Amino acid sequence: MQKETCGIYVITERATQRAIYVGQSIGIEGRWPAYKNRFPKERFDYRIIQECLPSELNFWEKYYISALKTHWTEAGENQNWGGQYWPRPEEPISPSTRAKISASMKGVPKSEETRTKISAAKKGVPGKLHSEEAKAKISESQKGVPKSEEAKAKSSATQKGRVHSEEHRAKISAAKKGVPISEETRAKRSAAMKGKTLSEETRAKQSAALKGRTYSEETRAKMSAAAKARAALKQTSKAAAEADPALEALLIPEIISIPE
Repeated sequence: MQKETCGIYVITERATQRAIYVGQSIGIEGRWPAYKNRFPKERFDYRIIQECLPSELNFWEKYYISALKTHWTEAGENQNWGGQYWPRPEEPISPSTRAKISASMKGVPKSEETRTKISAAKKGVPGKLHSEEAKAKISESQKGVPKSEEAKAKSSATQKGRVHSEEHRAKISAAKKGVPISEETRAKRSAAMKGKTLSEETRAKQSAALKGRTYSEETRAKMSAAAKARAALKQTSKAAAEADPALEALLIPEIISIPE
């Protein structure tokens, strides 16, 4: 009958005799086969370094991981600091463990119940919100990264039919106030609108949105200047066309947008 030793074991690299992994078990000898692929016996040695009671396993495992420096942060193979409770709040998860968790979750569909629970857990939880520093990092990492056609299609599909709450609309409006629009953005908007015909429904919505709207003195002055510029340009075009009818098709008044 095979002996079953309760205690702590260590795996060392034969070439350097460096301890790289510490573990605990109530039957150490039965643990050796589990490591044959990860730590083949041609290159690694297996040793029992401490026999103890089952109640002492956690203490001695933590002790030897720290003493022999086998934790992954010290170039070892232990993914945690030992003991029964892992991962502890103050203990980071190693990159290799993160990669394994990520790989195991890829392609696994979540049920509607799970999605609902995740959504409910995130709502109103301050810890789930990104800090301003995190937002800045995310924004910086996304700059200059072109979106694939598939990503654009998915983004468009998720936005279709989406209705924002009044609170959300107010937040968007507040965020945009005082933010200047770059010349590049203005040019893109102008190019997108050229030749575009608005539907009657859209015109009605725009008209309803403008009714009762109060403009600041600064905006009124800009609107007045834009109207005067349009009138002057139209007059110039008309006079030029009368002088030379061939110029009529070329002298199209420039569209001057109303300031936002």
